[in-house]
Amino acid sequence: MKYSIYNNYIEYRGGFIAFNALSMGLLYLAPKLMELINFNQPKDLENIHPDFYSALKVNGFLCENNIDEFKYAANLIQSINNDTKSYRLIVNPTTNCNFHCWYCYENHGKINKMRDEIQERVCLHIKQIMSKKDLEHFQLSFFGGEPLLYYSEVMLPIAKYAKDCATTYHKDYAMDITTNAYLFNSCRLEKLRGLGLASCQITLDGNKEKHNKTRFPHKNIGSYSTIIHNIHSAVELGIEVVLRINYTQENLSDLELIFKDFDALSTEKRKLITLSMNKVWQETNKNLDDSVNRFIDLAEEFGFTIPDAVLEDHVRNSCYADKVNEAVINFDGKVYKCNARDFTDERQEGMLDSDGNIIWNSLHSKRNEVRIQNKQCKQCSVFPICGGGCSQIALENAGKDYCIGKEGMEESIKHMFLSNYCIKRNI
Repeated sequence: MKYSIYNNYIEYRGGFIAFNALSMGLLYLAPKLMELINFNQPKDLENIHPDFYSALKVNGFLCENNIDEFKYAANLIQSINNDTKSYRLIVNPTTNCNFHCWYCYENHGKINKMRDEIQERVCLHIKQIMSKKDLEHFQLSFFGGEPLLYYSEVMLPIAKYAKDCATTYHKDYAMDITTNAYLFNSCRLEKLRGLGLASCQITLDGNKEKHNKTRFPHKNIGSYSTIIHNIHSAVELGIEVVLRINYTQENLSDLELIFKDFDALSTEKRKLITLSMNKVWQETNKNLDDSVNRFIDLAEEFGFTIPDAVLEDHVRNSCYADKVNEAVINFDGKVYKCNARDFTDERQEGMLDSDGNIIWNSLHSKRNEVRIQNKQCKQCSVFPICGGGCSQIALENAGKDYCIGKEGMEESIKHMFLSNYCIKRNI
């Protein structure tokens, strides 16, 4: 037996968090047990402390001498991302938006809307995918721009078609929308709920005063009250809401004032709201963690759902853009993989043809080739939960020797430990 290359030991409260990134094994070690690891080989440890040796073996901290752990981890990444049982289709009815947030990366230039011809191609693609026998789940996502700008003309016809297809081919089906929620109303929510709408991602930029300075349809017309009202309407219908907070140093102050605007919701309905904290990418202050964590604690106490720390495992919960069975179809029929970048010709990875087929280009092929090529990853103890970053990061750093931040992954290990180990053992 040998010690796994994916063992991580992090000091915590007088002891050590022991975490194996491949097996996901977690232990809390007293200093004397840590000394046994530091000063003994596995074969000696078996004689010195058989019970401890057994615990290390069961939890994956020890492995057979002939195992190539990096190959095993690489195969794990490939198997997860090559799964064909699920398919996620992201549709951009438009890249226009009724808001003009200062930090937005997208170009909301000339007016654009998905033409009928492209809608027909999208529907043919949906039918093509859903007719596959091995497909079990189909996820339809609407993105933009603001997709609700063309609710009747684009969203509704595609949503209806997808729902009918799922019924015809007996597929598990769900729909989600990333929206600013300003154009929602009860009628639209009820209609979409009936067509499979399960969740929405909706953004707030601080409390009412600060939000209205950033997210508005017109100057001097705020959006906060309308958005709050529509969030209430959504959760009352049983629609889950990912409440994304785009935070800066400025809007973190008095952020807890938002809770009073959800007081009327029952405990059950508050649980349908999941908090997602995201630092605005132009924010330069790197010392906001304490303020963010304080707010997260308050949100959990208030009754919002806090994402499970296990989601910080970026391999087993990899980005949808890493999956083979995922595509982003833009309003013009151009196809992309990542929607966290602007939709330029340079980033285009394919085109939707008249039969609903995606004709992928060489950039898409390159995306599939660059993963797991980084030299640093082959020696990194957190590789099985980091994966070297998403495929977009790998694509943008192709040919470079880079690291997306091991220290950040060590913080993730602490979060996983605190949520999955300490709570059970009251540490």
